[in-house]
Amino acid sequence: MADTVTTTIAPVWGVTKSGVSGGIITDWEENGEAQTAYVQNEQGATVYTKVYDEKKTITCTLVTNGTAAAPKVGSQVTIDSVLYTVLGVRLIQNNQSVQKYSVTLEAWKTPSA
Repeated sequence: MADTVTTTIAPVWGVTKSGVSGGIITDWEENGEAQTAYVQNEQGATVYTKVYDEKKTITCTLVTNGTAAAPKVGSQVTIDSVLYTVLGVRLIQNNQSVQKYSVTLEAWKTPSA
C-alpha cells in the first residue's frame, strides 16, 4: 500500500508576472537587497542597523513576437505596475527553440516620508 502524502502548502505553478507589451515572461528570478549602516556601542557590539536604498534586481527570460523590438539597455519597462530600468540584455538562440532574451532589470524602492 502506498503512503499518502499530505501538505499544508499551496505551491504556485508557473510565472505570475505579466504586462510586457509584445512578449511573454517565461522565467523570473528576483533578488532583494539594500544598503546598511551599523551603530556600535562602546564595546563594539552592534546595537542598531539602518536599512536603506532597498532595491530589487530581476533576471528574466522574455520571448517576444517577431515584430517586437528587443529591450534596450537604459530603457524602462513596467511589469505588474512596477517600473524597472533595463541594465542588461542578452539574446539567446538555438536550433531547437524560439529566440529569447535574458534581461536584467532593477527597481529601487521609493523612500517613505
